[in-house]
Amino acid sequence: MGDGAGGCVPGVEGREAGEHHHEHGPRPGGPAVPPAALLWRGAGLLGLGAGLGWLGWRLVRASLLSAPAGLALIGGGLLAAWAAAIHLTGGEQFDDWGCD
Repeated sequence: MGDGAGGCVPGVEGREAGEHHHEHGPRPGGPAVPPAALLWRGAGLLGLGAGLGWLGWRLVRASLLSAPAGLALIGGGLLAAWAAAIHLTGGEQFDDWGCD
């Protein structure tokens, strides 16, 4: 994991020419409450996901002809719920802490 071949260890020889590397930022502390904007967006996305899932399930159960539209709505609801989970947990983290 830290042999330098993947570019995770600064100062290790054997890197490709022109490769760009950066130092790691500070390690995050503990669990923190995300900013209010992320909480509101996450709550909105969670509501959207629940609504799409409910409507999609109703369409699937209504008739065979409306099942494809219902399945598409359920898929959209799952994607919205996934986005809500990202927002409610503080957003994406882009530092490479897996290189230790």
